[in-house]
Amino acid sequence: MWSQFKMYFDLGFEHIIALDAQDHIIFVVALMAIYQLKDWRKILILVTAFTLGHSLTLAISGLGYVTSNTTTVEILIAFSILVTAIVNLGQKLPKTTPQPSTREALIRYGIAFCFGLIHGLGFARQFKSISGGISDLIFKLLAFNIGLEIGQIVIVLLILLLSFLFTRQLQKKEHDWNVLLSGAALGISLFLIFQRLGGAA
Repeated sequence: MWSQFKMYFDLGFEHIIALDAQDHIIFVVALMAIYQLKDWRKILILVTAFTLGHSLTLAISGLGYVTSNTTTVEILIAFSILVTAIVNLGQKLPKTTPQPSTREALIRYGIAFCFGLIHGLGFARQFKSISGGISDLIFKLLAFNIGLEIGQIVIVLLILLLSFLFTRQLQKKEHDWNVLLSGAALGISLFLIFQRLGGAA
């Protein structure tokens, strides 16, 4: 049982930190763009919303209820990065304290959940070997998600560390950090969308 748990744990961890998971990483970067270490509670809720979304899709995919076109999923994932970046840049937050209001925060949680559903389809490509009954699925899904979340936490902590260095050590505004990350994510998402649309044509 431990060896099987470790196999799916490693599969989840390696998927989120692998080079071919760059679109998932960029999405997490975009999600974190307006947050600082002091916002850890909001970050926890945000990441949990995303996790719930992709866990639901993974479970449904594992049971064979959902099948998806890989190219379409990749385009939608790139689109999720684009929307997240636009939401970040369009909030018109104060330059000194880029903190979203409660309404804006709820919108971000909803976006994270909905896009988690889409990203779950991307994760499902690495989750095709699921077989057996519902209990078997739950065990493998749990192991995969734990590995995925630990990898995601590593990425989040790295972003927060870079944010701390940027805003505290370099004495830059938090607003500038948001613009830097969101602008980069916006540009990359447009490139990915055009690239994947071209490949689908």
